[in-house]
Amino acid sequence: MRPDPVIVGTAGQAWAIPNRSPVPDHAACLCTYLLRAPGFHPFWDRWALSCVHLRPIEGVRPAVLNLPGASHELLIVAIDPAWNPPDEDDFGFSRGGVPFLSPIDVAQQFRVNGDRQAQELARLCVLAICRGHMSPDQDYRAAWKDTIEATADHLRRGLHLPS
Repeated sequence: MRPDPVIVGTAGQAWAIPNRSPVPDHAACLCTYLLRAPGFHPFWDRWALSCVHLRPIEGVRPAVLNLPGASHELLIVAIDPAWNPPDEDDFGFSRGGVPFLSPIDVAQQFRVNGDRQAQELARLCVLAICRGHMSPDQDYRAAWKDTIEATADHLRRGLHLPS
């Protein structure tokens, strides 16, 4: 059965996707959201937003750090508009049945003090999209870089106000 969205805003809605993937690399995934946000792109309206930790995982190649000292990475990727999501609580994510478009819209590494702060950063990014403050589209990578860096800094230093 398809769950209700966990975030609903004026520009979109988001569903939390449970991580049930048996793939060892996917153990780094802290959270994933399916976003439906019409109006940000003329040809598709769904994206996946995920946050992963960059710590070593036994049996998995080490993460490539593009930012010295990075602890986590946030990813946003568009989903093929022809995809018809199954009526399951994870929309078929655990079976690898989601056809992502390439290139990835956003792939931004950042530093925070632990997984909870990284998950909060991801949630705040989802809120920004659903409320219409940020576009998930790749044309906004520079804005995402600045936003993620500033938010991570605020979270690390305990300066971020609750939303």
